Amino acid sequence: MLGALALPGPATAIQWPGELSGRVVDSLTRTTLGAVEVLVEPGSWRTSTDASGSLLLRGLEPGSYRVSFSRLGYGRSYRDVEVRNGNVTRVTVELTPVAFELVGITATAAVAASGGVVLSRAAIVASGARTAGDALRAVPGVVIQEQTRGGPQSVSVRGSNPDAVLVLLDGIPLNDPITGEADLSSVSARSLMSATVLPGALSVRFGPRAAAGVILLESSADSDPWYLSAWAGSLGQLGLDVGG
Repeated sequence: MLGALALPGPATAIQWPGELSGRVVDSLTRTTLGAVEVLVEPGSWRTSTDASGSLLLRGLEPGSYRVSFSRLGYGRSYRDVEVRNGNVTRVTVELTPVAFELVGITATAAVAASGGVVLSRAAIVASGARTAGDALRAVPGVVIQEQTRGGPQSVSVRGSNPDAVLVLLDGIPLNDPITGEADLSSVSARSLMSATVLPGALSVRFGPRAAAGVILLESSADSDPWYLSAWAGSLGQLGLDVGG
């Protein structure tokens, strides 16, 4: 009696993780861009470019991915990439500076040398903002947290905790020494010459409070001496602001 002869099936190819590497540059100046947020889907892999604009993601399974690149002051860009078995996929991505809407006006986001977004005095005044926090609401990636209308305003950059953002007014920290948070409602928007948002970890330059970013507020020597404004909120809230 002949026994059944078992033949080996086709060999299964061994799958080795691949890598995604590359760099991100400004489409106008061709300079490299650091602090660019990189998101890979599916899988939700996330990283950011370093100071030289370079990125590296390891451990990606072979397959097709959609990668998004975003940074304050720039339009989001997408790339469809194919990660191959055990290989390195390289990309070069250009981001373009964009204009953003600022409460009734359209202002071009000026990009600081360090990569931040700068709001000029003209843009701040035209926005009608009452406080520094109100003026910063229009900046992409910035969230102003306010429990009640007219109450304290804390700031988050790219989903950070408020105590991870350093706020400087003319070089002086506004962060509370106990909570680590800065109250932006304490600074009148009309008193500002400019406001600059610098995203990303800047602890080496500014100290441990700058783990998520820095906001630089510069006061104006010729701010309006007095102003009066009234507001109404939900639940019958009414308020009157007087400043100078």
